[in-house]
Amino acid sequence: MRKAAKLVTEQIQYRMAKGEVNTEKILSMVCLDAMVARLKVEQDMKIIANEVFTQLDNVQNHFNPSGQS
Repeated sequence: MRKAAKLVTEQIQYRMAKGEVNTEKILSMVCLDAMVARLKVEQDMKIIANEVFTQLDNVQNHFNPSGQS
């Protein structure tokens, strides 16, 4: 929780240093950035999980080439 609060504070300070003064706009952009990052991580995890399951299937087929469990 503290790390998240620190990241939000840093983003607010960064945007204010760039000249943005509208607090609502700053917070909405910080929220948007956070959601984009979360969605990217979720997508990356789906790709990784798919690759892991594909490789597990390959290993299983290697040891059981007839396809029987």
